[in-house]
Amino acid sequence: LEEVDDKRLDMKIPDEKKIDATRMSRFIEMNKLHLVTEYGPMTAVGLFNSAVRTHLLLISDKASEGHADRVSVFREVAKLFRGKALFVVADGGAQANKRLVAFFKLQRSQLPALAAYHTEDEAQDALPLARISASVVRDFCAAFLRDRRGVRIGPGRPVQSRALPAGWGGRSSLPDPHIHSPR
Repeated sequence: LEEVDDKRLDMKIPDEKKIDATRMSRFIEMNKLHLVTEYGPMTAVGLFNSAVRTHLLLISDKASEGHADRVSVFREVAKLFRGKALFVVADGGAQANKRLVAFFKLQRSQLPALAAYHTEDEAQDALPLARISASVVRDFCAAFLRDRRGVRIGPGRPVQSRALPAGWGGRSSLPDPHIHSPR
């Protein structure tokens, strides 16, 4: 039993006499985070310390028209990938997230966009969106989970791995939300 997103989640136990501690620990770990987490200084550390190593981001200007609808679609798809990918919303219009947008080789004019990142091998992908739909989010996430071998920016455009800018360290190469870009 775990309370997340105002919903009770129950672990299915086929044989109560054979409760598996490993399975129970995984259930708690995978379900203790919200379906969709907002990227920021308070959540970044928890995201990178999670056992879930693939992060799918919706980078969207919070003040833009349609932002709430995009987040709603993103949240629906997140249910399908619980335990496989962390779904994160980042405000692409916030000055504090300017480096995050640049990390995925995106510009504000290309937002909204989906971005994926794997913390262990630093594979990444980004997809600017004209419109968001559940099928686009689902297919993008499924494809990234299937093939994390290289760095791809946009569909079908392979890019060689690149040296990461200094100061983007920590456990992850994603920008530290505590370090703000110069204006």
